[in-house]
Amino acid sequence: MPMCVKGSAREGRSSRFLFSVTGLCLLLLASCSSLRYVEIETYNPSEIVFPKKVRKILIVNNAVAQPKVRYEALRPMNSADTMGVRADSTTFDFCRRLGERMAQSPRFEDVRLYQGALRTDSFFASEQRLTDETVRRLCEEEGVDAVISLDRLLFKMKGVLRQGDYLPVESVDVEVLGTVRATIPDGKRALGTVLLSDTIPVNLEWDLAATEKIEELPLEEVLRGVSSYLADKTHLNFVPHWSSDTRWYYTASGSLWKEAAAYAATDHWEEAAAIWQRLYDRTPEGKAQARLAANLALSEELKGDLSKALEWAGRSHELCRKYLGASAEATRNQACYISVLEHRVHSDEALRKQF
Repeated sequence: MPMCVKGSAREGRSSRFLFSVTGLCLLLLASCSSLRYVEIETYNPSEIVFPKKVRKILIVNNAVAQPKVRYEALRPMNSADTMGVRADSTTFDFCRRLGERMAQSPRFEDVRLYQGALRTDSFFASEQRLTDETVRRLCEEEGVDAVISLDRLLFKMKGVLRQGDYLPVESVDVEVLGTVRATIPDGKRALGTVLLSDTIPVNLEWDLAATEKIEELPLEEVLRGVSSYLADKTHLNFVPHWSSDTRWYYTASGSLWKEAAAYAATDHWEEAAAIWQRLYDRTPEGKAQARLAANLALSEELKGDLSKALEWAGRSHELCRKYLGASAEATRNQACYISVLEHRVHSDEALRKQF
């Protein structure tokens, strides 16, 4: 699958130290200096898998907005222990932002926002799923293949106030509880449900010389910002997306090792891999060969051949176990890398089903 290197390799932490205390420290620092790190991006499938025929999505606001959110002071205050913050725009903001983020994905041809109101009750704390008949009607009327509905979105706000009911001195904590569902017509059940449950700290900015009171703070804007932030996180459940990760490769003092490292540092992985292969073929079995196998695993992953990457990673792991021991950090790191590659194989299979 597609992958790109986001940054050049960087030296291990040992280069920051200018002195050592014991010979053991010197050995540890030398070991660290043989590692360089590189950031990569991998393409991941969505958590909720739509059938391939689903190309058009309708975002529906099926939640009743809270009329007000109570702001609770965490210290006893005089007149502003609690206050009401308007929250009637938060559900709309969430749905609009969710639709905007999903529309940026090539997975769907069209993502629309339903403008009508489905619920007329005032029970904002309750959750009501869309019926099969409603989903079918919405898809027919709007010309879409599936519906994503926001069925509930609730907030609480807590913070610390200055003495005299003035500005908060720390962040405001916004507690969130919500439910989002994806449904297709004639489906026996929802394709998937996303439960929103989080506490989000929000830092407020203000003029320290001003005398604003809590009643004058833009807490409504805080709620709307949190709502958009939640939508940004939630959309990853419905569309394939990129994520960042860190990999590493080994270097050593030999001229060929340095040449390969120079190629790797400038993202010339084919050239680096060719040198690592030459070194591997001429190096006796042992710790150095384990490191070269690990480097070749990384180069195969970056080229997109995950089966070869797994083969080299497994070879490196066995060499590490044999010559370093099962409890060695390098051995454990290679075992973790194998798990990551296996997960990527499964992710690629899921991606093929989504497109």
